[in-house]
Amino acid sequence: QTSFVEKVEAHDGQLRVTLRPGDHDYSELSKLLVEHGHRLSRMTEEEINLETAFMALTRGITS
Repeated sequence: QTSFVEKVEAHDGQLRVTLRPGDHDYSELSKLLVEHGHRLSRMTEEEINLETAFMALTRGITS
């Protein structure tokens, strides 16, 4: 594990990697995955909408 990875989830042959907040060199993540035997066919950043970001920031507390 690295200092910038918060958690990793595997589902249907895919890995979902959640990073800790901050600036990261994403090439380091792909390098680590390949070094540990994973084959990368695609690496994307999940985009979130404003509502999801707000709920994450407030932890679902809206009142």
